[in-house]
Order: sequence, then structure tokens, then C-alpha cells
Amino acid sequence: MFTVGPAWFVQQENEMGKIVPGQLADFALLDKDYVTIPEEQIKTISSLLTVVDGRVVYGAQNYAEPAPKRPPTLPEWSPVKHFGGHYPPK
Repeated sequence: MFTVGPAWFVQQENEMGKIVPGQLADFALLDKDYVTIPEEQIKTISSLLTVVDGRVVYGAQNYAEPAPKRPPTLPEWSPVKHFGGHYPPK
């Protein structure tokens, strides 16, 4: 949603606002179309690819390869490490 107009307003139109080489990009590729699915299914949407500052920070399914390895769960005794948590298991 932060495209050319808002980038100009904050004087960053040469850094962001377009998906072109050399500009920063923040976006998420979703597994379902947010606009067309029934409202009760919106909570089931997951990201397949998330890019922040032009870098891949998360990837799933066909987009898992370019994603960085997740850091280890800390602290070592965390229940999330042993029983899972917010992210689906790989």
C-alpha cells in the first residue's frame, strides 16, 4: 500500500514506492486472495513469501528455498521449542 505517492510525501521516492531493481520492497505473497475469500476464512490466510527492505525474511512451500534459516528458539527451555508455537513446523 506504500506506493509512489506516499513515498514522495516522505521524500523517499528514490528508495521505495515501486517494485523495481534498486528500491526497497516490503510485501507478502499470500496463499489466498484476501479480497475474494469469504470473511470467515480471512483468519486462515498465511504468507508464502515475505520480503522486508528488499530481503526475503520468510518463505514457505515453493518459496522456502530463498528464505533464511530460522534462528534457534531461546531460551533453551521455552515451551515453544518443545511444543510448537506461532509458526507452523517445517
